[in-house]
Amino acid sequence: MIEITSLIAGYGLDKRGYIISDVSKDKINEVFNRALKRLETASHEEDFITYTQNFARKLIRTYYSMVMARSQIWTTRLHEQAEVFLIYFTEKEPIVRTLLEWVDQPPKDFNVVYELFKREGEWASANFINEAQFH
Repeated sequence: MIEITSLIAGYGLDKRGYIISDVSKDKINEVFNRALKRLETASHEEDFITYTQNFARKLIRTYYSMVMARSQIWTTRLHEQAEVFLIYFTEKEPIVRTLLEWVDQPPKDFNVVYELFKREGEWASANFINEAQFH
């Protein structure tokens, strides 16, 4: 058994030693709204590319956070986090594959990026608390 000595902010261990999240829906909404505002106000293509890549990573990591407790798989590798999430949400595979592509090769179409991030950010926010609870 691997002993975890420190966890990132927003996570802790329950009485049985399982990783749990204490992130609130308000916090998730705040993070996603801030990210969308950055996209809206990107003044240069370089900024848009950077924000797209960062937000794609953040969304994948948020997805992973939703299933981390029940999977009991702890990884910081983005592709592994995506694979763990897809074990539980196979219907999200096209979205996750798109996000992974955008990390390496960001698109230039603002509307496509914005709409996907808005829709998926809302989905994550609406479902995070219920999904992240490990029963």
